[in-house]
Amino acid sequence: MIFRWTFMVAFSVYIINIQTVLGVGLANPIEKSLFLLAAMSCLLTRKVDFTVIFILFLVLCLVFLQTIFVDYPGFSWSILLGAINQFVIIYAFLGMYPTVRDRSVLLRFISYLAIASSVLGVVYGALGIWEPVRVEFATGGARFRGTLFAAAFLSGVAMISTFAALQVVLKEGRKFYAVLVLANFMILLLSGGRAALVLTLMVCAASVFMERSIRFSSKIGMLAGGFTLFAAIFATAWERILNRFLNSGDNGREILWDYIESLNRQYPSGIGFGHQYFSAPEYVKIMTGTYAAHNDFLRIALELSYPGMLVFYGLMALAILRVSLRGTLNAGPLLAVAFLAFLILSNSDNALATPPYFPLLLVAYLASIKFFRAPATAVVAPSGEEDGWREVGRRTQAQAFKGPLVPPGTLELR
Repeated sequence: MIFRWTFMVAFSVYIINIQTVLGVGLANPIEKSLFLLAAMSCLLTRKVDFTVIFILFLVLCLVFLQTIFVDYPGFSWSILLGAINQFVIIYAFLGMYPTVRDRSVLLRFISYLAIASSVLGVVYGALGIWEPVRVEFATGGARFRGTLFAAAFLSGVAMISTFAALQVVLKEGRKFYAVLVLANFMILLLSGGRAALVLTLMVCAASVFMERSIRFSSKIGMLAGGFTLFAAIFATAWERILNRFLNSGDNGREILWDYIESLNRQYPSGIGFGHQYFSAPEYVKIMTGTYAAHNDFLRIALELSYPGMLVFYGLMALAILRVSLRGTLNAGPLLAVAFLAFLILSNSDNALATPPYFPLLLVAYLASIKFFRAPATAVVAPSGEEDGWREVGRRTQAQAFKGPLVPPGTLELR
């Protein structure tokens, strides 16, 4: 329960946007601390996959040992230590064995995040303390951002909310959440996220095809219905959607990317994990509107060097492979598909550092975990009385699996 509550509090604080509502100047460190607390609580209160935790240890070794070769004058240990939560959270969630209650509560909670941000954003706008709609400079189009700092963040939230709501429909058969799938998808369109839109369609289609409890003909019907609905939406808003896809470009980020590459040539051994954001000069912020790389591959290559970047993502892929093959997943390669989507996001967004993106992996993991019923009681025949217990075993065999749903490896006899 502690894990679920800390996770929900962390995301609620992020969605509420306490910096705007309460004027809290240290909102970002507070949000990071709460997510890190959620990660630590899941490791302390759940059964842990120590192989994944060992891979996390290897990543930490990479990050800290790489500092031996750093000669960047702006290196700071406080920056590095403040940034490691970006990957620790991912490994912590992948390294736990969640319960059925975890899956149900968290998937439902995530399903409402985009709607909550949208409703609160409209309320903040009515109160005059926030502008939920901003005009994009490159296209001149309006983008809805809810309560969040940028419309891209809301598109990420809408992506995971759509994905999570669909999993509730598939795993629990709750048809009401199909309405949430549609509502979250509409919010995604209003926010104007390009990569998020394409990847939402990808992971949702994959999860439908990989769901074993649905007949193939039903899968085709669901996908056809989804395609028809998307076509109807596109027919009413095609100009806005095409304008966003064709004219937005990179919003001047190529200037920032060129600077990152030039800095990488100057410091080929890296400048230290978490330092890219603080390395960009003011003129880059003025010309691009951001210090953040919006390309995690370039960012990690600058911070850990190109070989370090390959090792960093190689270890993450190894952790995904471990979780996918340890015998506790029954949704095929859904987690691998979500990881591929995460990598695609990493090519154009700050997927590691932004809270809306990493839950994509968590939702896929929760949707993939296989639960079974554990025996409520273990019956052992007394020595020398095995024959007399055989009939008891036959009579109770049909009643043997009436215990609580638990993931494999967490069997507790009582």
